[in-house]
Amino acid sequence: KISSAKAKSVFINKYMEDYNNLSTNQLDVLIELAGPDVHIVVQSLTSQFTKHVAMRLPVLTDNSRHLLNNSDLSCCFQVDRVAFDELFDLLQGKEDIPYEDLKWLLTLYRKSTIMKSCSTLVPEPSLRSTKILNLFHSLEACILKLPFDGFLGMLADSLTVKNLMMFAEAICVWLRENITTIECTPDMLQKIISIKQARGWNAIPKQCFPIYAGNSSRFEAFFKTWKTCN
Repeated sequence: KISSAKAKSVFINKYMEDYNNLSTNQLDVLIELAGPDVHIVVQSLTSQFTKHVAMRLPVLTDNSRHLLNNSDLSCCFQVDRVAFDELFDLLQGKEDIPYEDLKWLLTLYRKSTIMKSCSTLVPEPSLRSTKILNLFHSLEACILKLPFDGFLGMLADSLTVKNLMMFAEAICVWLRENITTIECTPDMLQKIISIKQARGWNAIPKQCFPIYAGNSSRFEAFFKTWKTCN
């Protein structure tokens, strides 16, 4: 289970690096995972906004609006006022925001500064959100029926798979659906390392491995050799 804010932060920050290319369902999973630690989403979004400003890219997109509209910013206002203020200070400093967006931001700000109990606003996490962050829950059945080697080949070429963590999550889905134990042999590990290097992916942070192992003994058996993979 993802039981600490630090572990949540690792996952959320990783996916927020490319949040504009995620589906709304995937964004909702991130929000659900954050739960009462919504400040993690706010901090990550502010960091991405800062990068976009430096690159003269749009800050308010459909996906950033979705995150802001659906995150419990009133909880962030109470729990981490610094993160809340940094977000709105950055947005306030943008001179090219359209009038309609400014009205929306003002409404959002007013709504978020109303003092409420965070515990009553944040729903109990569902089973999905307390397990490994599964952004591949909608994989088609025909893909999951591929033999494991063929499945790895599909992941290696897929543009949907943007980093090694997503690659690992997809493997978890395959293992769960096929109810079988797969050993990550030295040859298979070398194949995965080659895929990682060819795609230019970073290694999985070591603090994430207990999350994979905590979901199933079969997952632990497969991923135990990954800890030495840089």
